[in-house]
Amino acid sequence: MTGNARGAYIERLRYTIKTYSKNIKELGELAGIEVHADPVRLENDDVQLAQAGLHVRFKFDGKDQIGMNDGEASGGQQTVRFQAEGTLEDRPIKLVFTGGAIAMLRDVKPADPSERVEYDFDTSPVLHVPWDWNTQRPELLYYEGSVWYRKQFDFAGLQPGEHAFVRFGAVNYRADVYLNGKKLGVHVGGFTPFSFEVTKLLKPGTNSLVVKVDNKRSKDAVPTVSTDWWNYGGITREVKIVTVPKSFIADHRLTLESETTKTISGWVQIAGAGAGESVELSVPELGEKLSAKTDGSGRAAFHFTPAGLSLWSPETPKLYEVRISHGADAVAERIGFRTVRTQGKQILLNGKPVFLRGICIHEEFSLNGGGRVNSPEKAKQLLLWAKELGCNFVRLAHYPHNEAMTRLADELGILVWSEVPVYWTIDWTNAGTYANAQSQLTDEIQRDANRASIIIWSLANETPVSKPRTKFLTRLAERARSLDHTRLISAAMEKHGKPGAENVSVVQDPLADVVDVVAFNEYTGWYDGLPEKCAKVSWEIPYNKPVFISEFGGDAKQGLHGGKGVQDAMAHVNGEIRDAVTASQALRVYVCNVATQDSETAELDLAGHLGRALLDRRPGDPLPGVAVGVLAARLEHRCGPVDEIQVEAQRVGAPPKLVEHQRRVGRAVRHAAHTTDGHRQFSPPPMAPLRRATWVLT
Repeated sequence: MTGNARGAYIERLRYTIKTYSKNIKELGELAGIEVHADPVRLENDDVQLAQAGLHVRFKFDGKDQIGMNDGEASGGQQTVRFQAEGTLEDRPIKLVFTGGAIAMLRDVKPADPSERVEYDFDTSPVLHVPWDWNTQRPELLYYEGSVWYRKQFDFAGLQPGEHAFVRFGAVNYRADVYLNGKKLGVHVGGFTPFSFEVTKLLKPGTNSLVVKVDNKRSKDAVPTVSTDWWNYGGITREVKIVTVPKSFIADHRLTLESETTKTISGWVQIAGAGAGESVELSVPELGEKLSAKTDGSGRAAFHFTPAGLSLWSPETPKLYEVRISHGADAVAERIGFRTVRTQGKQILLNGKPVFLRGICIHEEFSLNGGGRVNSPEKAKQLLLWAKELGCNFVRLAHYPHNEAMTRLADELGILVWSEVPVYWTIDWTNAGTYANAQSQLTDEIQRDANRASIIIWSLANETPVSKPRTKFLTRLAERARSLDHTRLISAAMEKHGKPGAENVSVVQDPLADVVDVVAFNEYTGWYDGLPEKCAKVSWEIPYNKPVFISEFGGDAKQGLHGGKGVQDAMAHVNGEIRDAVTASQALRVYVCNVATQDSETAELDLAGHLGRALLDRRPGDPLPGVAVGVLAARLEHRCGPVDEIQVEAQRVGAPPKLVEHQRRVGRAVRHAAHTTDGHRQFSPPPMAPLRRATWVLT
């Protein structure tokens, strides 16, 4: 094909796609080309859907390729893929133009039975929202990938001047959101709220909201590939359509300046307002009713000293209803007022020292099938269990929990440590990773800035010391303080041993100079030595700041205790594995159920956090259980109780050397599995992806 002929042909295709994009059949007017409707999967490189429109690759004789990216040729108008075949100057031409993915987001039905649309939301499995998909369907327990959600809902229509938004409490991890066939945007991050304006896309009658949810982990994500919690996927928190007037209350903040003067200051942000517009604020129980004018940015400032103010504390968690109004818009919420600061090695709450007695909580519910907490009732039960233990404090690990949790903590009088998932080995030098972490921190603070229960913003958990890491976290601390100067900053750091002093543990980290509270995780008697070591260890912490032990203890299933025989067996396995892999880059671990020959496999990167922890152990120490315990737990899940296991370790990146150890351990295997139940950082074998599902908004 000559250059002129090719150019003319492409120009004609451009014109045709633009002109007839609403009607596939009319593409048959392309001279010498027969058009066939052929809805097949987007599974080759012939066509790629681009966000701006369609990227079409033309193949001439299967060799020559010409690319065209035309934003005007919007695939959003297409129902299915079409395929054009024919000849030009006696040369075969094949044009493949795929609308399959487009059709998915448009939520279309086939025009007739012969039209092979490859999905049907109406007959697909149903997933309930809010909830994770892992605990709703057994085949999704280990699934990591994409699931398409669809919700059809009726809408009466907007009043003149009104705005509408769709708000998601959280989606893990990436959400691509479409309304009535139009893409609203993308949100990355699995634990914070986000919204899109839909004023121009909502229509009276039936609307279709489609969300592609992807929970795959990646090295540059926050969190990164390795974590020690279950990677729940799905729309895990509630979804709302919110309507507001033309100018509306977008945000507000109230804080207690001093427990002595009891002066309250704050502001209200009005979207769509100019200077000089009135905003009203009242606290009826205190007899306060104030009015202020907006400045040029739409912000109104308040400053008042109410009489008879009772301060919020765990002993007396007093909340006041605060009402804010502007024009046709009004909001009300319950807010408590207290101060928190440090003085030397003490934390002062309302000017008085407070001792934090707490526990770490994951946003998981252990009853009724488990999974992510998806209701205020479940959140309340977690906090009530903490209260039963005598806690006045909870660490919400290792990510922002649902909004109900922090509001209930306000009501129950429980102090809160709230954290972002900057966990272990984040990609410290990646600008996109930092932007992601900062975005999640910003969203967390903006959502919960009025929660009296939250006294600590945590930046990270167990991050090995390095210059890039400290720079990364220092920037996050600066960001947190710029958004909220009324709370403390901390992070769960690591401890290390003192050379030549076996029973001395040291906490020394450049990040300690940045934070307000020096916090660290330690597992003396579990990860570090046997339980007898707890009575022998001493600590060196060279900071005149409050010290907080953010994790300690040992995991176990209630009622199961490993005796000395179990410890010896596990220590033997650990020693043999350690000897086998010292010179390797990675360790592949196999656990086999001898009775059934069922097996599980995982690969451990020895350059990573867990790999270093394994290699740092002495042969006499008990097995950390991170690999063997998790794999044994998976075996039990699939084939019942495991009485005899075979453990094999193979070096990766060095000549294979197998180490076999077979031991009858009975219930000890189940003990090992349960002691590591919180450390499921290994990916299961890949499963066939479930590409789509419908969901019910509850």
